[in-house]
Amino acid sequence: MKSAGSRGSYSSIEIGDTSSVSSNGNQNNNNHDQIFGDMTKSLAFGGLDGLYLTFIMIAACYGGGMDVNTVKIVGISTTVANSLVYGINEYLAAKAHSSYIHQQKLECQAKFRTRRDVEIKKMINRFESQGMSYNHAKSVVDVLTQYESLFINIMIDDLGSKIIVEKDDGLIADSFILVLSFAIFGLLPLTVFYFDDSIKSSGVSTHMVAFGFILLLLVLLGSIKSGISSWYSGVEVLLLGLFCAFISYFLGASLSQNII
Repeated sequence: MKSAGSRGSYSSIEIGDTSSVSSNGNQNNNNHDQIFGDMTKSLAFGGLDGLYLTFIMIAACYGGGMDVNTVKIVGISTTVANSLVYGINEYLAAKAHSSYIHQQKLECQAKFRTRRDVEIKKMINRFESQGMSYNHAKSVVDVLTQYESLFINIMIDDLGSKIIVEKDDGLIADSFILVLSFAIFGLLPLTVFYFDDSIKSSGVSTHMVAFGFILLLLVLLGSIKSGISSWYSGVEVLLLGLFCAFISYFLGASLSQNII
């Protein structure tokens, strides 16, 4: 739920009942594909935010010369707490968006019923402005007027708002996926620090192993975010993570020398 706030990743359903326009079989398949796609996006976005937080936190601790126990304590507590805040904020933002769109629907519904001729004329003008001839536009609008919910959806879209909203159970499920993915992917890199003695005995820095693990997960989730074959997106996410981690590392190193 790239958020009403930050994600724009709400799972979506249509406002009105337009099932008469398409077959039930196709509509069910489309809904299943939409739900799966929305769940995947929620998983990717939540996981990416969790990874960013952990990456930045570990980099700051590494720059500040903090020990492994500090990394584990700060990392686990901040990741769990932030995952809850993240999910609740997403839910509240999406619910506010849904309420706003519902109010718009009621207003457009009232306009359609009280000044039908005016709204029909505006709809014809809209289609004409997009290159449709008057006769074709009028024919299309004449058909649309037989489906009030569909007509109202287009009116809302004409106002520049999304014509899709979320039911409460969908909002809760989406927020739960965000919380879960944020927490899981945020905590995964921290498990590396529980093998600190074994890793150090092999002559490798535990922090470097954790960084490598995070970079791998960033590329994976970044690719999933835009499609499994979109490695370009994975590289973008990777570069953003590195940039933020470098800033966090140098700030941690600077603060540890000048403040602590």
